Amino acid sequence: MIVAAVLMFSSLSGASAASGPDSIKGLTVGLYHGQSMRQSVHFLMDYYRDEAPYLVRPEIDDAARFLSAADAAVARPFGSARNLESVEEASRSGVDLVAVLDAQAAFKRDIKLEKQARVSLKVEFRDLAGRRITTLEAESVRSPVVDARVRVRRDLYREFAAALDAAAADMEAQVRSSPELALFSSVRVSSGPAAKNVTGRALSSDVDNASYRLPVEPTAVAWVAGVERYEDGSSAPDAERDALAVRNQLIGLGWPDRNVLWSTGRRADRAQLLQSLATLRRRGVAAAKVFVYFAGRTAQDRKTGRTLLLAWDGGTVPLEDVLETEAGLDAGAALAVVEAPASLDKPRPGLATMAAAGVDQPRQVSETEGHGLFTLELLRALNGAADKKGKVSARAAFDRAAARVKESSAGQQTPAWSAAGGVDPVLVEGSQSHR
Repeated sequence: MIVAAVLMFSSLSGASAASGPDSIKGLTVGLYHGQSMRQSVHFLMDYYRDEAPYLVRPEIDDAARFLSAADAAVARPFGSARNLESVEEASRSGVDLVAVLDAQAAFKRDIKLEKQARVSLKVEFRDLAGRRITTLEAESVRSPVVDARVRVRRDLYREFAAALDAAAADMEAQVRSSPELALFSSVRVSSGPAAKNVTGRALSSDVDNASYRLPVEPTAVAWVAGVERYEDGSSAPDAERDALAVRNQLIGLGWPDRNVLWSTGRRADRAQLLQSLATLRRRGVAAAKVFVYFAGRTAQDRKTGRTLLLAWDGGTVPLEDVLETEAGLDAGAALAVVEAPASLDKPRPGLATMAAAGVDQPRQVSETEGHGLFTLELLRALNGAADKKGKVSARAAFDRAAARVKESSAGQQTPAWSAAGGVDPVLVEGSQSHR
């Protein structure tokens, strides 16, 4: 078993996001209906008129229900919503972001060539500059219900209604749980002049998404946490953007989305970090791959000199405890990456450790990319920049990233590597893995 445990720590200042059901409640979304939505409304109106003219149930038959159900699925998780006549109207309508909603209602035939009702919803969220934040999709198919009085029903109005309800419920759940929207919310609604400066920066980088897609490993588990603005007002710039990019890389590496434990903002206090690490410890026993990532601030214990990870509420988690947890797993190899000034103590069996900078060195960020400099170069290495004969090992990725960081910082930031017994887990393998 190979365990890749990565802890990336970002220091300095930024904005925070509290992911979860209420993380986007402070935003106003503008709703714009795409061409497919309009075509689907006309399809349903024609279908109801031609196939089921006897129906008198407007809550099912009225094509407006199609619009209202789709709109509600997208709008409910936000604080408020406004309908837009055009995407260009968003900048002067007082909204925070735009949701371009497309939907399709059509027939689908099963293996017996019988008609089924299919409803698919797709929404692309954009910021006011037109940049894509995320795209979500939901679909539902319903087969006709056999009526006891007739063998086959011509109309599928009940099935279209059921498919719409199911797709809308799925879409609403995705909107509420989207880490991309939670991150956008953290940048958008953070108060103070620092937050306004962050909002003006480009929220897009070539490392935000993986350039590869490996086969899914069902037992792979990961722990990802990020904190930008702390309870006491201190901050760590781009910590949550770093965490989100690493999460996306993990999914590209084969981690199931459902197995990536996600904690950001207020949900990354000391108690919850310890609780989620305990869950990771339990799952790691049977997992084929384990990956741990943290973006936030660090500090040094004055008495022991140990590096401490700072949680949202100011509580601390010793880096040594995290490393001991990883080294204690029954794994062939483990990797820990600290993106912040950190002290690397004695190597542990089966564990390799990276640090973005020494204790007395500054940790730098890329203002144009919106990521910590070491994280940025490390993820670029994973995306193929360090590809050697169809694979990327942890050491190869580190060597490439460290060289670029030294060059960009004019030698002021020197990443460090420590490994016991030549540990060097392979993170990407096979040239066919790249998209």
